[in-house]
Amino acid sequence: MESESQRSSSMSGVRKNNNDIAADLLTKEKNRLTAPTSGSGSGWSGPTSASSTGASDKWSVPSEQQQQQQGKEGGSTSTTAASLSEFADKVKTEVRNVGQKVESKLTGKTSSDTSTTRSSSSSSSSLGDKPTSSPATYTNEREVEQKSGVIGEERIKTSGAHRSIWQRTLPTAPSFPPLQRDIAMQEGCDTVIIGAGISGLTTAYELIRKGRDVVVIDARQIVGGETGRTSAHLAYYMDDTIEDLMKKHGIEQTRRIVESHFDAINSIETIVKRHNIDCDFERVNGYLIQHKKSADAEKNIDKEWDSIHKCGVYPEAKLIPSVGAIEGLNSGKAIMFPHQAQFHPTKYLYHLSKVLTDPNNEEIKQGAQASIGKCTIYGGTHIVKYQGGDGAYVQAKQGHKVFARNIVMATNVPLNLITMIDSVAPYRTYCISAEIPKSYRERHGSALFWDDVDPYHYVRLVRGDDAKSESDWLVIGGEDHIVGRDHGVAPAQRYANLEQWAKERWPIGAIVDRWSGQVEEPFDDIASIGRNPHDHSNVFIVTGDSGMGLTHGTIAGTLLSDLITKQASKYEKVYDPSRHNIRAAPEYITHNAVTQLQFARWLAPLHGDVNDIEDLPRCSGMVTRDGLKPVAVYKDKDGMVHKCSAVCTHLKGIVRWNDDEKSWDCPVHGSRFSPYGEVLNAPAKDPLPKCDPTK
Repeated sequence: MESESQRSSSMSGVRKNNNDIAADLLTKEKNRLTAPTSGSGSGWSGPTSASSTGASDKWSVPSEQQQQQQGKEGGSTSTTAASLSEFADKVKTEVRNVGQKVESKLTGKTSSDTSTTRSSSSSSSSLGDKPTSSPATYTNEREVEQKSGVIGEERIKTSGAHRSIWQRTLPTAPSFPPLQRDIAMQEGCDTVIIGAGISGLTTAYELIRKGRDVVVIDARQIVGGETGRTSAHLAYYMDDTIEDLMKKHGIEQTRRIVESHFDAINSIETIVKRHNIDCDFERVNGYLIQHKKSADAEKNIDKEWDSIHKCGVYPEAKLIPSVGAIEGLNSGKAIMFPHQAQFHPTKYLYHLSKVLTDPNNEEIKQGAQASIGKCTIYGGTHIVKYQGGDGAYVQAKQGHKVFARNIVMATNVPLNLITMIDSVAPYRTYCISAEIPKSYRERHGSALFWDDVDPYHYVRLVRGDDAKSESDWLVIGGEDHIVGRDHGVAPAQRYANLEQWAKERWPIGAIVDRWSGQVEEPFDDIASIGRNPHDHSNVFIVTGDSGMGLTHGTIAGTLLSDLITKQASKYEKVYDPSRHNIRAAPEYITHNAVTQLQFARWLAPLHGDVNDIEDLPRCSGMVTRDGLKPVAVYKDKDGMVHKCSAVCTHLKGIVRWNDDEKSWDCPVHGSRFSPYGEVLNAPAKDPLPKCDPTK
C-alpha cells in the first residue's frame, strides 16, 4: 500500500492527505477553530430511529420548522466562522506568495510584475473578458511510443499511454469531424457545451428534450476523456461515507445528496431502456467491506451503519456477518446496499452520441417537454477562448467561433485560473482488470465492492467478450495519490499492490489491463454544478466529481438543463458552485498550504534516478536544469531527445515525469502534459514551451 497515512479509525473514503507536512503546521489552529462551541453539541443531529428507517420517509423534504432546527443544530458561532474565514484568507495569501517570490529570484521578475500579471489573468477569466482559455484535455499530436486505445482502424486518443478496459472493448470507435467554420447564434445554437464526456452528453440530451439546439465540442473524441478511464460503478452509496457527509452538510442535505445519486442511476436506466442501448447495464448489490477483518474495522462498519440509520437513508440496506462473494479472506461484517448498478461507459457514450445526432430518432420524444431540438458534435477541436454575457461564444484553436446564449464547461475542471481550481484536489487513481473464471459469476452474480481504508479499494465484475470466452474480468481500483506527488511509490508498485490485494480475496488470473484516471476531490465531498462563480450568469460548470463522476455527471445533465431553461431544481442549492461550507475549511486550508509548498522545488535539486541525459532510457523523461531554468527532457523510442520548459503554464509549478502514463504532471494543481509538452489535463491552457534540444 502507498505510504500516505491511512485513516483506519474513520471510514471516510475521501482522498485527502491531511498528515502531510502542512498538517503539522496547521493542526493547532485547525483544532482551535473547529472545536465545538458551548451548547452546539456535535454540530448535527438526526431524526429518531423510528422515523429514520421508514420507507415512506425515504426522501421526504423537511418542514420549515425542521430546516430552522437543523440550522440551529448545524450552525457555527459567528465568532468561530469569522476567525476561520480570516485564517483561511491569511493562509491563502501567504502561501500563494511562495511561488511568486521564488520565481522572482530565478527569473528576474519582480513580485509586483508577477502579481500584476496574475491579477489581470484572474480578472479576465472570472469576468469573461475574452480569457485565453482552452478545454480541460488535449489530444496528443504525436503518438506516445507505448500503444494505447487502438480499436479497429481508429485510435482512441486519450490522456495517457495506457488504455482502459472500456476503450479496449468498445467494438466501434466514434469519430466526429472538427469544427471548420463559424456558427452564428441565428443558426440555432442555444447552448454550446465544451466536453463530450458523460456530463456534456447528458446535458445535451436533456436540453434537446426541452427543445433547445446544442453544439458539443471536444478536444478528442467522445470516449477519450476521463469517462473512459473510470471503473464504471453506478452507486448511490456515497464514497465519502454518510458519517462524513452528515458532519459537513447536516442530515437533511445529506439525504438530498443521496437522493440525487439515486435519481441519476434511474435516469441512466431510463435512457438505456428508452433507446435500447447495449451497454451491459445491470442492477447489482454493493458491499461496504472491511479492508482487513479486525475489531477496529468492525467498529467502523458499525459506526457507518449507525450513521445510515440516523440519517434515514438506504432503508433496504442490510448489516451482514460476511460476504460470500469474497472467496479468499474472511470478509467479516459488512453492509449490503441493494439496487446499485454498473454498465460499460464507453458503449453508453457511443450510443448516446448516436441518439443525439439522429434527427429521425423517435424514442427521444418519449416524455419530452417540447419539440425536440437538434445536437451537433465536433471532435478534435481545441477551445482556446470563451466569452460569457451578451454575444457569448467559444473559440477554437483554429480561430472558428460558436456563438450561443449559454456556455457549459463540462471539462473535468473549468477553464478558470484560480476560481474553483483551489477548491478541489486532483488525484490519480489506478485500475487493473484481471481474468476471473465465468463460473465465479455463475456462483455469486455481479456486485460492487468498496473497503474502509483510505484511499479505499473498489471492485466490480465485467462480462467477457462472448459466450466462447472462459473468463470474465474483475476490475480493481485504488492506490490514489495527488497528481505529481506519489510519495516514492512507483505506479508499477501500485498496480502490484492492487493485484496482491485482489488475489487474497478473489480467484483472479492474468492481468489484462492497467490504467489510471484523474479524479477531482472537493473538500466538502460533493460536486459543483451550476453557474460559474464570478462569471456571467450564462456560463455554467460541472467539476469536483469526488470519485463518483458517472452519477455526478448525470446529475449535471438534469440540473444544468433546468437552470438553462429557467426551471426549478431541488438540487440547485445543494451543488451550487458558489456555496461556502465552513466545516470543510480546515481541509481546504491544509491542502492549499501543502500545495504551495510544491514551489520549493524551484530551489531543490531536480534530477531523480538518472543524473545524465545519456543514461536516460528510451521512452523516458527527467527534469534537469539549464542554468537556473528547469527543463523537461524526454528521450523517444529512437533515442532522439526532446526538451520543453519544466515550468507548468498554469501557475509556474515544476512538473514531474510520470513514467506510467508517459506524461509530465504538475504537483501544484494537477495539470498534465504529453512527453512533447502538449496539454493533456487542465487547468493549464497552454503547452510547455519548447527548448533547444542541443543545449
